[in-house]
Amino acid sequence: MKHAESHKHRILNRLRLEYEVATGIPLHVKFVGRIEPETTAVVVPALIALNLASEPLGYRTVIDTKLGLRVHVTKGYRSEWYSVMDRVGWVDRNPQKIIADAIKSKSEKLPRYQAAVGSDVRLLLVADAIHNSGKMRLQEDYTFDFHGFEAVSFFLYPEAVIVLDKAGQPQ
Repeated sequence: MKHAESHKHRILNRLRLEYEVATGIPLHVKFVGRIEPETTAVVVPALIALNLASEPLGYRTVIDTKLGLRVHVTKGYRSEWYSVMDRVGWVDRNPQKIIADAIKSKSEKLPRYQAAVGSDVRLLLVADAIHNSGKMRLQEDYTFDFHGFEAVSFFLYPEAVIVLDKAGQPQ
């Protein structure tokens, strides 16, 4: 999920830069629908055609691309372009497999870390709860194989850090 969110973010960032180079106007732009090159190709020309320089701050409009993408635009003080679909969704209340897979994946680099800093290597996993890929909560009893890490912490941004002891119980 994070990979797909990052891909969409790169597309939106390119669009934002293209628009800002052409106009210099900061916009708050929310995309709802499919974000792909073929659906977003019309967005910047449509925004430029709106001639937003003559509109007051707070001016709002909607662009319907007719390609499965709606773009909600607000003229503002700063730019923020994002996919609404990446910010709304269900919270995973059973993310143990995701966390366990991340620990195992990171452990493949453990010998390199230990060579650089010694045997006391601790792992910090971060989930950005603002985006769908990070919407998770540890609700039940949980235990994890640390795969050689001395400690594992799970930071659910922007909320809390959960530090697990070697037995897998919260401290």
